[in-house]
Amino acid sequence: MDILRCTAGEDYTTHKGTYALDFGGSDGGKDLVFAPFDLKIKQISRVANTVFFESLEKVETPTFTDYVCGRFAHCDDSDMMPNCYVGAVIRQGEAFYREGGRGSWKDGKFASHVHAVFARGHLTGAYWYDVGNGNYSMLSTGGKQHIYDVLFVPDDVQIVKTNDYKDSYPWRGTPRKEEPMEHVAQEYLYNSRIYSRRQQPGEKLMLLQNDPKQLLPLSKIYPQDKSIKVNCLINCSYFKLEAGPDQGQIIGRDQGERRDEATNIDGWVDLVLLENGQLHYGDMNSWDWRKEHGVTVGISVAGCIVSNGEAVEQMSAESWDRLDKVDAQTLLMIHWDNAAEFVIVDEIAGSKGITLRQAQEYALSKQVSYCFALDSSGSSEMVIEDASGKRTIVNNPSDGHERGIPNALAFVEAKEEIKMVNKTTCIARCTKGTVGDKYRTRDNVMGALQPDSLWLEKGKEYPLLAVTEKPAQDGYTWAMVRIGNIIVYVQADPDYIQLIDSAPQPQPQEEYEEVTEKLFRKKA
Repeated sequence: MDILRCTAGEDYTTHKGTYALDFGGSDGGKDLVFAPFDLKIKQISRVANTVFFESLEKVETPTFTDYVCGRFAHCDDSDMMPNCYVGAVIRQGEAFYREGGRGSWKDGKFASHVHAVFARGHLTGAYWYDVGNGNYSMLSTGGKQHIYDVLFVPDDVQIVKTNDYKDSYPWRGTPRKEEPMEHVAQEYLYNSRIYSRRQQPGEKLMLLQNDPKQLLPLSKIYPQDKSIKVNCLINCSYFKLEAGPDQGQIIGRDQGERRDEATNIDGWVDLVLLENGQLHYGDMNSWDWRKEHGVTVGISVAGCIVSNGEAVEQMSAESWDRLDKVDAQTLLMIHWDNAAEFVIVDEIAGSKGITLRQAQEYALSKQVSYCFALDSSGSSEMVIEDASGKRTIVNNPSDGHERGIPNALAFVEAKEEIKMVNKTTCIARCTKGTVGDKYRTRDNVMGALQPDSLWLEKGKEYPLLAVTEKPAQDGYTWAMVRIGNIIVYVQADPDYIQLIDSAPQPQPQEEYEEVTEKLFRKKA
């Protein structure tokens, strides 16, 4: 509880022989009670809404490490939380109970409080028993325990002295552990748990693609460019096409050495982000359209359910029947400030997720500009990566196993803009080829909007417009080279590209400034 005010101790009449304690929270109201560890609700006695629960795993307590079970009582029937039911899995720190005065099937019989009892091990038998004086103790494999020997009190919980109970028990304090999944929020909708992760300053949205013939689970997907720092990933659409049962649709610009596939199937809702940060959606499966308009991220989505802040129902061909189907959901919301937000609606015990219409209601309540449905059918998943590189799966697919997916959206750390120095008096000579006698340009790495099939030919020389002032974060020196009328980036590796001084070749300063402004203009 946020405020711990013990109103009845172990020596109280109705507690003798049980180690039970009563807590009244901040005042005579009905404060929330939070799960002290990841737990599962095993039974609820409606006489006083007594909730029995067990830890999902062994937990660390002040005096031992083992499974822990417990019970809370007296929440009024009218105040029972929607996530509090037999079979529900509650995560540490989530509110699932409330103070109350229920007793003998009657709300408000007692003053508002929560009656708490804890024991070691697993619940057993009837879960509780009369100790002989009308009071009940826990039945467990490890026996009853003093609450202060089982639970730590985080430093941000206020203990209020009442009747000297504060001085009677040796409460152990502990610092509140920081949530490792930074910026991840949890909430509930229609009794389903929602996880969301909003794009943070210094992050950009990126599409990571898999070979559709060699699909990987989300937690195994890494960008080919190892210098890219991934903070969060979410699974994208996975549609089965005529090409085969194990292939998903992938669109958007080329990633790495892999060329994606455009389809001729009508009725898909494509989502693309342009280089200028604008978002477009519709049927845009033409590769030429995407290349011409500077597509940086492109996927086919299940549908668009919010557009320009208004409810819409523009669904892809295979998703029409999903509007009213209860399912796990993967959503992508775009806020009015153009920040993206990943949303996962988990399938938890007693719930099968929400419908797309309910997801639409949720997105509208957040007042977002766009909301896209990406995936469902229990494969919804999000992966968080911390500073050390450790990856955490926020939730698991319904069958408990990760599924291979063709692509993933990711929040990656935006690299600093690479400063280029004017080198118009130099040339670049291609000395070696990556494929045959040709060296592939790396336009996609630097983000230049150029065709992906440009190559430098071995032995030829090209005008060198600019180079990086110093090696970039990836450790390479990058060069801006002209091929005909096209400006491209190349990795100035001495084994492939030789930078050579040459006689001055006058070039209007205005042209250079125009080129650099086009290639390096900052995003809003």
